Amino acid sequence: MSKSVSKSVGDQYTQTINTLQTQIASLESQLEVQGKNVETIKGSNIVTGKGPVPVEITNPSGAGGGEPQLKIFASEMPAQPNATYGKNARQFIFTTNRRMNGGRMSISCKNKINGGYATLAGAGGVMGGGSNNDDHTFSSGIAAPDWSPQYPLVIILFYDESDLGGCTYSYPQP
Repeated sequence: MSKSVSKSVGDQYTQTINTLQTQIASLESQLEVQGKNVETIKGSNIVTGKGPVPVEITNPSGAGGGEPQLKIFASEMPAQPNATYGKNARQFIFTTNRRMNGGRMSISCKNKINGGYATLAGAGGVMGGGSNNDDHTFSSGIAAPDWSPQYPLVIILFYDESDLGGCTYSYPQP
């Protein structure tokens, strides 16, 4: 009895393996045909110029000496409001490609900023913080530790209106 079960299971596995090998061969031949068909590539938005991708070429730090060109990236999202400071809150996360001296950044918004908070994500603590320059501008002034790719600068702004009305960022050059 066990020999007949073993033979039946073996036959079933053999059939499954053969089916899968046939499917793999079919997919391989389809990929080979697609790889030779350059029409898709020729008509792409990148090649035709309809949707170009911005490319920035910089010399690696070893090629020309010195630090790489500074790049700062910003991301913003809703944050948990604090009724003491405002009905709404927005979180701004700034990342950079190199180590900075402290964590300094200014955010100016069309609508009134009631207050804010600045920190470095992942840091155990910071020296300094931030404050409003005026009703529409908040500046972080973290002296230590340094803002770096490993420690993004996080600024949370509190406000009462439905949104901040569009914001711009500026990094004070050393």
